[in-house]
Amino acid sequence: MAHWYKDIGSKVTKGQLLADIETPEVDQELSQARAVRSQAEAQLGLAKSSAERWETLRKMDAVAQQETDERSSGYTQGQAALASATANVRRLEQLESFKHIYAPFAGTIIRRNTDVGALINAGNSGNNQELFVIAQISPIRVYVDVPEINAASIHRGLAAEIELPAAPGQHFSGNVARTADAIDPATRTLRTEIDVPNRDGTLYPGSYAQVHFGVKAATARYSVPVNALLFRAEGPRAAVVGADGKVHLKPVVIGRDYGTDVEIVSGLDGSDSIILNPSDALEEGQPVHATREGSKS
Repeated sequence: MAHWYKDIGSKVTKGQLLADIETPEVDQELSQARAVRSQAEAQLGLAKSSAERWETLRKMDAVAQQETDERSSGYTQGQAALASATANVRRLEQLESFKHIYAPFAGTIIRRNTDVGALINAGNSGNNQELFVIAQISPIRVYVDVPEINAASIHRGLAAEIELPAAPGQHFSGNVARTADAIDPATRTLRTEIDVPNRDGTLYPGSYAQVHFGVKAATARYSVPVNALLFRAEGPRAAVVGADGKVHLKPVVIGRDYGTDVEIVSGLDGSDSIILNPSDALEEGQPVHATREGSKS
C-alpha cells in the first residue's frame, strides 16, 4: 500500500480515489511489453516493404513465386505478432490500472483494513480480503425474519415502522422492498427487506431494531398461558368451561411462542373461560365446578 486518501466515516462519491498501490512487477512487465510491441512494429515495417518489393520483382519475373510467397507470409506473421504484442500491452495496462482504488458507488467508509506499507495480495487471499468497506446508508436496508404464520401477510410495498433501542421514542417509516419468497427450513421464517429513508444518517448499519408491519389481522388473536393447553395426539386443545358447567375441549392453532405464554391464532372466543393446569384425564363434557384464578371456593 503506497497511500490511502480516505478513512472510516469519510463520505465518498462514485469513482473517487481511495488509495494507491505500488505494483513494481507489473510496471516492469508493462515496460517490457511496450518494448516488445515497438520491436514488432519495426519488424512489421521491414516485412511490409520486403513483401511489396518482391511483389514488384515478381511482376517483372525477376524472382520466383516461392520467394514472393515467403515475403508475403512474413508480412502476415508480422501483423499477427504486432497484434499479440498490442493485446499483451493492453492486458498489462488494465492490470496496472488496479493500482488505483476507486469507490464503486457513493456511500460512507465504515471500515479500513489496510495501512501504508501493508502487503496487498492478489485476489481475495490473505488476512485482509477487502481494503475498504463502503456502506450506502440512504436508504438503509433493514432485514427481518418474519414467522411463517405471518408470511402470507407480507408483500411488496407494505408499510413498516422501525424502532431502535438506541433511539427511544423515535419511529422511522419504511416499506417492504422485497422478500425471499421462500420459507427458511431451519428457522421457519421469511427473509424480508425493508427500505428506510436515512438522509440525515440517524440509522447506523449493523444496528438492531424492532419492526412493526401495518398488517390488518383478519381474526382476533389471544395470548394464553402455556399451562392452559392440552397437547394430545389429535393436536393442541384448550379446556374451556361452557355455560352448562361442562368441559369443552376446543382445538386451537398456536402462533408465536412468548415463553410462558403462547399466541392462539384461532379456536378461542373472547368470552371463553379457560381452565388453568387442566388434568390430562380431563374429558369432553365432564362437569366441573369453576372458580376464578386467585379466588377461594
